[in-house]
Amino acid sequence: ATAPAVPAAATPSTAIAAPRDATPVAAPSAATSSTATSAAATSSSAATSAAATAGTSAATTARAPFGGAESPPHLGSLLCDYSLPLLPNRARLCLRGHSGGVKSVAWLQVGGGGGGELAVTVARGGGVTETLPADLVVACDGRYSALRQQLAPASPCYGPPYVADFRIVAPGAPPPMDGPLWRVYNRPDAAALAAKYGGDTAIRAAAEGVVRVGLMRMPARAGAAPGEVETGLFGNVRLSGESLEAYGSLRSGAVLRDLFAAPRLDPIGDFVLRVLEAHGDAAHWARKQQTETAYAALGGRVLFCGDSAGAIYPSLGQGANLSLEDACVVAAAFRHGLRDEQRRDAARLDAAALAEHVAAVRGSRRDFVRDMSRAHAEHVSSGDLDAEAAAWNDGPDGEWGSRLGRLWRGWPRAATSELPPLRARTATRANFAAFGELVAESEDGELYDATAGGIDASLDLSQGPPRLYLMRLEGPRELSVSMITRHQRVTQCLGALGEEKDFYLVVHQPGDEPSVGGLNAFRVPPRHFVKLHAGTWHAGPLWTRDEHRTFVNLELADTNITDHDCVDLVAGSIPLLVDAAAS
Repeated sequence: ATAPAVPAAATPSTAIAAPRDATPVAAPSAATSSTATSAAATSSSAATSAAATAGTSAATTARAPFGGAESPPHLGSLLCDYSLPLLPNRARLCLRGHSGGVKSVAWLQVGGGGGGELAVTVARGGGVTETLPADLVVACDGRYSALRQQLAPASPCYGPPYVADFRIVAPGAPPPMDGPLWRVYNRPDAAALAAKYGGDTAIRAAAEGVVRVGLMRMPARAGAAPGEVETGLFGNVRLSGESLEAYGSLRSGAVLRDLFAAPRLDPIGDFVLRVLEAHGDAAHWARKQQTETAYAALGGRVLFCGDSAGAIYPSLGQGANLSLEDACVVAAAFRHGLRDEQRRDAARLDAAALAEHVAAVRGSRRDFVRDMSRAHAEHVSSGDLDAEAAAWNDGPDGEWGSRLGRLWRGWPRAATSELPPLRARTATRANFAAFGELVAESEDGELYDATAGGIDASLDLSQGPPRLYLMRLEGPRELSVSMITRHQRVTQCLGALGEEKDFYLVVHQPGDEPSVGGLNAFRVPPRHFVKLHAGTWHAGPLWTRDEHRTFVNLELADTNITDHDCVDLVAGSIPLLVDAAAS
């Protein structure tokens, strides 16, 4: 952020829409148009799209053909790299701003065959509204999305932990720092604050937590005088509850100074203290909050992108990153949906498949970042500064360090985002036969039967001493695949302990060169185990719940040393599409 955030209610929204009857006009020059665009909308004679996005500029309209001698308008190289070159040649791009914002989306039934179209109502200002028909709406209108609230409402969760954020932009440069960002922590003196402020609920709650302040140099703003420098501060303070009254008297420079005061301060701490005292009264405050993830409504005819898909605690500063990732994946899904030449001619996307694609690629990533951001706020609320320090200094192999590694390396890649997700099916003896055998529980006394219609597994443990052991794994283990492995000298067996523990496995038939096209995903139901044919490529076990699981594993004593071939299939990962009710 380069300035204090404007409250959401004060920010009008801008609509990007592609009406069927739009009249082509000349594209506005860069000097006269500053419409914020975070998603592209396409239209043709057979299909149109509409998108709503956050912005503050006046309405503009641009339309130009793709392909041929004319170049597509520039929407930012990131989105162009993902989507624009592969849109159909006869498609048209239309950006149409509406200062009042998108107000609602209604479903209009057409005929008796179940078909229909969307009617998007937008405000033109001055109380005037306009209704645009569309086949697809991409809602990028932020945390307080009117479309999300209308079609897939989600009540915000403010905690626990209950934490407030404040932001300040102050004149002057900070003392020298090792790096562009510095965090300063303080354990408030609860006794001293109680003596000064008595039983003030908000101050007492803040004093029981940790006050955390980050500071960074700000880039020069437009119109700044030579040498003019600003510093940005963002801070976190524990709240007594979720109500707005929980802020109480915290919105005061003097109170922030007292919460941050300490017997000894280094130059950076002293700078923070002085900024809080001088500018704390003008700080912008917000409660940390999150909402449940939802990427689609109306059978995929409405896609949510960015904060409209789900708000997260801003503890790790990942909200804008997730929004950019969403935009790129939505663009990649469009590209996949329009790749087939016949589809280009028909110019009609399968909205349900598009929404399914986006949700599969993005759902687990967004939920992981949401849960990690909320966990990071726990240290502020609990007042456990030692735990905070230990987490950040535990190294890349520690629990927090490994999660940070996944956070920083888990962004979607263009190539894999375009690939459709793997649809997992529940394993049966028949559908798993090309990869191994599914074994169910049997009654005591039943005779051995490893035929195709039998109940047992045919094992080959002849290449060395067998090893039967219990393998403990920590979850969740993301439902995706990027690397696959095989064991050529043994028929490995794997099953989960527990009456109701299922898991997922990705497999590929034996062979020297596994391919993405040959991957199959299976759900192994409870009270079953799988035997893999020698040489079957596999990835897993995978499950979504935040719990450890124990597996029975049968292989050879040296399998993980001498018989463990691995292949990286893709740069990134391919998600699994599973039944939400399963694990």
